[in-house]
Amino acid sequence: MEWNVKNALSRDVEREHLNRILKDIRKTIDGMQRSAEQPSRPSQPAPIRVAPSAPSTFTLTLTGDVTGSATVGGTNSVIVTTLDPSLVGVGEAPLDSNFYWRAFGEWQAVPYTLLSLSYVEGDGYLHFSDENGWEVQTNEQASANIHTIKLEALTTIHGRRAVAADITGVYHPDISVIDDGPKIVGITRQAGNVGDVVEVQTGGLMTDPSWSWSSGAVFVDDEGILTQTAPASGWVVCVGKAIASDTIDINVSLTLIRS
Repeated sequence: MEWNVKNALSRDVEREHLNRILKDIRKTIDGMQRSAEQPSRPSQPAPIRVAPSAPSTFTLTLTGDVTGSATVGGTNSVIVTTLDPSLVGVGEAPLDSNFYWRAFGEWQAVPYTLLSLSYVEGDGYLHFSDENGWEVQTNEQASANIHTIKLEALTTIHGRRAVAADITGVYHPDISVIDDGPKIVGITRQAGNVGDVVEVQTGGLMTDPSWSWSSGAVFVDDEGILTQTAPASGWVVCVGKAIASDTIDINVSLTLIRS
């Protein structure tokens, strides 16, 4: 007798398939035994028959993606099966301290960057960096990450001031130079010297405890100094609005260029 076992996607599916085969085997054996037990009618002489005897044991062979062979008999039988190793599907993960998942037919360790998510605590926005891994950040921190760019300093750069940018880097704008107004991109997050890479926040919330703003627009003055009084000459650029005494919602817009 032969039963063909197709590729199973998991051990549970394979086990269910084999159970169905064993059930079919038991049904076949029972049928053979019943055919051997044919009682005669009491009112008639029992005919002489040579009934086939049910075999006590027989060899079961599985072919296909799962193979195995065993002598089957009695009430319990064990068939040791083997999966074709070239198939993608059933397979045991390596037994070690790592967590694994299957990708492209192979077991691969789950990256630590994903596993470490289980250790994150706190309320806020989730952020990952190569330096610190996963962190929970405030609304302001998350906003800064989204809207911050890094550019090379062309001159000495001061922190918490507006900067203009061209294809070579950033600098503080000169209010007497008309072309500097349209080049303003945002507010620096730290100071830097010539050649340093500085972070410039182009949007979102920025907070500094040294500020004491009133509600309203925040403008750029000469050398990128922030002010709530629009300059009397040169260009007028609004870099955002003060939403608290120590917080600006950055949104650079060119308001006016005087000729």
